[in-house]
Amino acid sequence: MKTAIVFLVCIGVAAAQHGAGPAINTIGAGAAGGAAGGAAVGAPGAPAVPVNPYGPMVYGMGLNNRFAMPHNTYAVRRALALINRLAPKQALVRINADGEIDITNTFGQDVEITDAFGNELFDY
Repeated sequence: MKTAIVFLVCIGVAAAQHGAGPAINTIGAGAAGGAAGGAAVGAPGAPAVPVNPYGPMVYGMGLNNRFAMPHNTYAVRRALALINRLAPKQALVRINADGEIDITNTFGQDVEITDAFGNELFDY
């Protein structure tokens, strides 16, 4: 009788581990490898990760955030084209949660880009 119970427990554990995705060592890992870590790895019920539609040069809290104010997609593409032409790999486009678009350097500091008349790019 004990053998049958041990056999059923082993089959239950094997069946539970089969659909859980990659094995994670949860001994002493805390929350990183616990219930939250297992769900984020790619469990069947985990939500999909949103994709950045503009590429790696655009970042910020207003990007793929349904609670943020909508941003101007034309202005984002215009800023992206500008930094790709003037300073590729040195500048980034940041979209704030209020919909404001900023051009920053790789450290997140604002960069002032002006035209021949002294007007900034997004002063309208």
